Amino acid sequence: MGSAPMRADARSVQLRDPQAKSEGREGSEGSPSSSWWCCLADVSSDTDFVDARSIVGLLRELFELQDLNSNGFLEESELIELNLIIASLHYGNVDDALLHKKYQALFRQNLDPHGKPVPFRIFRQHMMKVLDDHDPDTIAQEMIVEQFIAEAQLARKFLGIRKFC
Repeated sequence: MGSAPMRADARSVQLRDPQAKSEGREGSEGSPSSSWWCCLADVSSDTDFVDARSIVGLLRELFELQDLNSNGFLEESELIELNLIIASLHYGNVDDALLHKKYQALFRQNLDPHGKPVPFRIFRQHMMKVLDDHDPDTIAQEMIVEQFIAEAQLARKFLGIRKFC
């Protein structure tokens, strides 16, 4: 996925002047002649838009992996099927009926109350809320979605194989 962009925060860093020692200007630790203090928010570029765009791209990839029939909609049955496989990969033998009810309820409570297929826009809104509730840090959110993508990629390899453990 590439390296994460630098993010602005309120931490301070001390930058040392590499020429100070060779020119004999290096004073005591942290003296003005040998280093500068700055706030990372001053030197970081504004990446909130870039981070948000990156998250949306990752969510698009996740949506497309979960859209098993590639019709541009996430269907309740697709969400259930992939999550049954993911749960089996994580835990081995699982209660399919219980998980079916769990993911059906999740779909109906968060995506569509009637279980109708949803477009990416609805999926994205739900996932952004889930991510914001779980961790407000954009880089952490990217890592969470990357993990979901890895699990969905693996689960797709087991489609059609009901008992594989």
